[in-house]
Amino acid sequence: MFEQNDSPPTALQPMGFSDILDGIFTLYRNHFRLFFGILAIHLIAAFCLNLLFKLSGPSPTDVPMSIFLFNIVAILLVFFLVTAGTYVAGAQCYLGRQITPSEALRQAVRRFLPYLGTQFLWLLAVGGLAVTIIGSPFAIYLGNRWGLCSMPVLFEEKTAREAFRRSSQLVKGTWWRVFGITVAIFLLWMMLLFILKATLDFALSFSGIGTTEGGLGQWLLRMWTGPDPFKTSLLSYAAQMFLDVLFATFAAPILTIGYMLLYFDLRIRKEGFDIEMMARSEQTGSEQAGNEQTGSEQTD
Repeated sequence: MFEQNDSPPTALQPMGFSDILDGIFTLYRNHFRLFFGILAIHLIAAFCLNLLFKLSGPSPTDVPMSIFLFNIVAILLVFFLVTAGTYVAGAQCYLGRQITPSEALRQAVRRFLPYLGTQFLWLLAVGGLAVTIIGSPFAIYLGNRWGLCSMPVLFEEKTAREAFRRSSQLVKGTWWRVFGITVAIFLLWMMLLFILKATLDFALSFSGIGTTEGGLGQWLLRMWTGPDPFKTSLLSYAAQMFLDVLFATFAAPILTIGYMLLYFDLRIRKEGFDIEMMARSEQTGSEQAGNEQTGSEQTD
């Protein structure tokens, strides 16, 4: 995928955790419109599908099974598509290349089925082990070892089987470092999302749109699951759901950019990816100079 773009990459170098953290916020801040342009699809789709679920019946038992299944499948497909799109956009921005939301999504669509299959296999394997006490340590180990499998599929056009092997190769020898950075990125995302949703819940409760019923446990549950569609008026539910999905969408790039930077950091450390890209840039520059000289001679 990267070979198709002739623009020179930015300066690449190994990154510590602080560098990755700085890179997350720098890339997100400098390319906010790009990322939000991609994630707006998820915002609109999730809001509309949740509203459809609310209008489909007065109680959960009255919702047709077809609508219930359609909502789940549609939300998951849109989620995986925009996640793949943000991975592509983040990688191009990190390498100093220009890309639009539509171009990032087109590249994501081209690799969407292998990407979706890889994610399904990862969830099946890791989730299957995680549901048992004996399998939980293996789920943590393999989940971290295979945690970067999305990037080889999207950036190197690997198959699902090759992507798992590729992720294992990159993580090998640095399992604890990768685990620590991955957990830190995840906690950063959760902290940001918690602050946003807690602020939203407080503001809505203060304004009278939200609810303050229940104890701390119910408050935390509402914060992460959203308002109950069958115990909330249509207007209140629509307002709360839109803002809830908006904040979740706003925080999402923290994860994707962080994992993408970790992937490239491992490639730079283990494979000299920075030297490879530098050589490729110099070769491209030489070819362009040669073409310009040839064109000048033909003009003369």
